[in-house]
Order: sequence, then structure tokens, then C-alpha cells
Amino acid sequence: MNNIDNTPKDFTPEERLALVKERLKGTYSDLIGLEVTAAGPGYCNGVLPVKEEFLNPLKTIHGGFLFVIADTLGGIAASPLHDDEHATTISGTINFMRPIVDVSALYVKANVIKDGKRVVFVETEISGEDGTLFSKASFTYARISLKL
Repeated sequence: MNNIDNTPKDFTPEERLALVKERLKGTYSDLIGLEVTAAGPGYCNGVLPVKEEFLNPLKTIHGGFLFVIADTLGGIAASPLHDDEHATTISGTINFMRPIVDVSALYVKANVIKDGKRVVFVETEISGEDGTLFSKASFTYARISLKL
């Protein structure tokens, strides 16, 4: 965990997690089965059961798919979750450490590295059940005002 605190003071960790889960209902994250397991000021963790549909023709998990889940949790970590303040991706880079084969679930951890007034920098890691690191990503997010 880090010392980033961009969440209203009246949010408990349980309330923040419940809000994130509510906002993800009916989205792509919900469709693929991504479960956020922890979400606090400046961090977000999740788990995703692996399905055959996530594989590429080589029977490894598609790199673009990994980028999407890394970006999703990174965006949650970067977002203050106020009603009209959100984070949107400016840029992202992902490095793949090894092909992902024969795993039942992916574990994703996103942590804010620098929390600026308008720009937030996040690092995200994706690993297997045994802690094997599969990919590491860096994202830059812009803070925006938008009523949902």
C-alpha cells in the first residue's frame, strides 16, 4: 500500500470496494469476470479466472487482453471516485515477461506511483497463483470532471 489519499474521508475501505463493484456492473469487466478484491486510496487489486476465450491461437493469454485488465485496475487506483471526478487513460505501456499458459487465474495489482493535481501515474502487475510475474505495465491517467 502507499500513502496516496484521493478518496473522500468518509469512505471506509469496504464502502470504496462496494462502490467500485457497483460501478463495474454491466461493463466489460463484469462480462469477463474480473473481480476487484481490494480498492483503497491509490491502489486496486483484482482476480480474474482464466477462460479459454482469453487465449490466442498459440493457446496463451492474448497480450491485448492483459493490457485491458491492467488498464482497468490502474484506472480504478487512479480514480478518486467522487461523483464527478474520474481518471481516463492518457497512455500505457506493458511489458510481457513470459507467455501465460496453464493458469487458472490471474492476479492484478495496481498502485499509484505519483498522484498529481491533473495527472496520475500508476504501475500494474499481473501474476499467477504462485506469484510468477507475467507482465508489468505503466499508465498515465488524466483527472477529468464528468457527471455519470
